[in-house]
Order: sequence, then C-alpha cells, then structure tokens
Amino acid sequence: MSRRRRSDLPLLVAAAFLLLVPAIAWVLLSVSARTRREVTLASVPAFPARGQGGPDGGIAPETFPRPRPAVATARAPPPPRPAPAPRSPLAPFLSSRSEDVAVVQINALLNTPLFERIKECLPEDFEDMERNARAAGFDLERDVDRIAFVPGGTVVSGFFEGKPVAELISRAEKGDSGHQYRGATIFRTSYDCTAQLGNLLLYGSVNGCEALVDRALDSRPDEDAVEDAYGDLFYRMGTGTLSKMLSEMRGEENDAFGTLLRNLSGLTVRANVWDAVALSLEAQPSAGVSASNLSSMARAAIRLARTQIKNDDVELQTLADLAKVVDRKDQLEVQLAVPAKDLFDKLHFPCPGRSRDGGTP
Repeated sequence: MSRRRRSDLPLLVAAAFLLLVPAIAWVLLSVSARTRREVTLASVPAFPARGQGGPDGGIAPETFPRPRPAVATARAPPPPRPAPAPRSPLAPFLSSRSEDVAVVQINALLNTPLFERIKECLPEDFEDMERNARAAGFDLERDVDRIAFVPGGTVVSGFFEGKPVAELISRAEKGDSGHQYRGATIFRTSYDCTAQLGNLLLYGSVNGCEALVDRALDSRPDEDAVEDAYGDLFYRMGTGTLSKMLSEMRGEENDAFGTLLRNLSGLTVRANVWDAVALSLEAQPSAGVSASNLSSMARAAIRLARTQIKNDDVELQTLADLAKVVDRKDQLEVQLAVPAKDLFDKLHFPCPGRSRDGGTP
C-alpha cells in the first residue's frame, strides 16, 4: 500500500463513521421512541365500559358473606332462586334528571396523580374531611368506598356500621347532641348537618339532612341512572356548569374546544384512572344542533390539539393517537387519554385551590 493510500485511510474511516452516525442515532432514537410509546400505552387503563363495576354498572353492590352450603340429604330440596344483587346505598341518589351529579370511587384514585391534583384543587374540603375522619376514628382512604356529590348535599358510602361516625364528627365540629329521624341520627352545627344510616353518611346544609334521609329511604332507584354511573370517576354536568367552564377559559372560548362546549346542553364524563386517565365523554347537542355536527366539532378539536404537540413529545403523541370520536344518532361520544396531572388543564375544570394560591385554575 502506497504512502498516500495509508495517509488517506484515517480520513476514509472518519468519513465512514460520520456517515454511520445519523443511521446509528436514528436506530437508537427509534428504539427509545418505541420504548417510550410502550411505556405510555401501559400507563393507560381501559376506557370506561358499562358493567365494569359489577351487576349495577359502575355502582357496585355492598359485599355480603356467602351462606354456608346446606348439608346434603336423601331428598334434597330444590335450590332456592338466586336473590337479586343488593343495590349500592348510593343508588337512590342517582337520577337521570339531575344535573351536576358526581360519583368518585375512592380506592381507585388512591396514590394516583389525579387524586393528588383533586386534593390540590380542593385543599380545604379535604382537610375538613380528613380532620373529621380522624375525629370519628376511621380512615378516609381505607374506610370510605364512594363519595357522591348530589343536589342537596354529599353522600358517603363505606364501612362504618357500628361506628358512631356522625356523632364524633358533630363533637369535633361542636355540633348539637343529635336527634332521631326515621332511624337515622342527625347532628347539626351552625352551618351544616351530618346524618348516619348504617354504612351511609349524609352531609347537607343545616336543615338539609331530613330531605337526604327521606331520599335514601323512599326514592326508588332510577335504573337507567344507576347503570350509567360507571367508571372510577363519573360526572354529569348541565348547561349551567358548561357555561361556567366557558367563562373561565380566558379567551379560549372561540377555539375548537370552546366552540364544541357552546353547542352542548349536557356533558357526562367518565374516567378510569391509572398513571394516565382514560376518558369517555358523552354529550347532548343544544337545540338546533345535530349529533353529526357535534362529531365534526370534536374531530376539529382533536386535530387542533394534535397540531400543538411537539414532534419530540412521544408520550403526548401516543395518547393523542388513542383519541376517538364515535358517531351516534342522538349524542356524541369521544374517547380521550390524557396525563392525569393535566386533566384539569386540558378540560378546563375549575381548580379553586390553585386560584387562591395565584396559580392557573
């Protein structure tokens, strides 16, 4: 090999290396992006589906011990007909006619970013609840099953049978000594009331607990509403709440998402929670607006959201690819996957705690 060729060899090796660098980098980045996509997909729970929580849809019945099997005899009697599954104590408080009804399954939200954000947005509420729980001798995160926010008050189902929870809460709040009403004990403070019916706690305005007790005992469950209340988190809002959301969007009411909200008469949000949140949105059109027009608006909002995602944001791009618009005859259904920590921001849910601290609601 000539001296010139030997001197050119390092240059050729360097040139070859430089040519290979982009290819190697592309392979490494592709593997990294693929891994990040897989990790992101693994963080997304299944989208809410009817029946996921048991025989009653999302509102699972109370758990009862199974009876012991009967001892076999020479002529065993025919087996009894199975008893209908017991309804959740929350069932009487769900109505398809009520707006702004929310049901939260506490154990599904524990130790998730969404739960931390909810506590951040409602710090005083959670501080009061945790303080009252400690005073009553039970653990909010262990003994509470579901919390329902309904017109007229708040209903908590859990595991407090035999525990004087309402009485202990009243003592901590310097309430009265309580009185009996239709089998429930009602305690009042100067500004609210607490009542207990077995495993059910009722919170209302100072004179509102009797009505909540009546509803618990007398209301016939709305079967359609009970079956509709599925998901780790269920929230049905009406026109008034939608209008409030629009007023808090700070100049974004004319974007694709704001246009969609303005054309809704009602919105039902269901969510299953893991590291990410799988959302199902069902919307009813306003008068004069067709469901097909709502579908077009929703697709436009999704396209707009996708254009705002940076090319190197693999996680958000992966979640955006899961977005789906389902065409139905009389309503719109949209499936979205979003990071739990961004849920309030993406859907413009109010966050009073951040507003008080000077942050963005």
